[in-house]
Amino acid sequence: MGRLKQQLLEVPSSGWKQSRVACHRGRMLPGVDIPDRGARFRMRGAVEGDLLDIARLDGEVFPATPYPFFVLRQLFAMGCVPLVVEDGERICAYVLSSGQDGARCWILALAVAPDARARGLGRGLMRETLYELRRRGVREVLLSVEPANSAAIALYRSLGFTCDEALRRDYFGPGEDRLIMRSRL
Repeated sequence: MGRLKQQLLEVPSSGWKQSRVACHRGRMLPGVDIPDRGARFRMRGAVEGDLLDIARLDGEVFPATPYPFFVLRQLFAMGCVPLVVEDGERICAYVLSSGQDGARCWILALAVAPDARARGLGRGLMRETLYELRRRGVREVLLSVEPANSAAIALYRSLGFTCDEALRRDYFGPGEDRLIMRSRL
């Protein structure tokens, strides 16, 4: 991912108190307040020091199949730099895509902490990731999703992903079925 400028601005947003936004190549990335905690979200590119927090979040969101820390570390070393959202205290969401060179890319993970859901964080991360991938010349993005995860499937469909394959049984091992979704950028 391109590096996010660390500049933060105060701007009004519809229905929310003042929100912070990060500026990325002249585009505004909206932040939102968490009403019950008074925190604000900020989107930025991950740094190596974030990997333990990303692994913790991955284990919280995907307890049966989290990425081991060493896999996240190796992906980071290979150029798969996550885009994260923090709330001032912790990383509460992230998206990880495969290397951005070439015409095809995979979304490897999208995770939002349970207490930070329904605030547009996953959508914001995906939109920014798709924008950056398109800018880098990627023309097709794929991802896998658990068939029972109707919220994720609805999000991906709303972002232009389609499911043009049958259910892939045992895709991640016995009993780990997945749908493969794709989007042409």
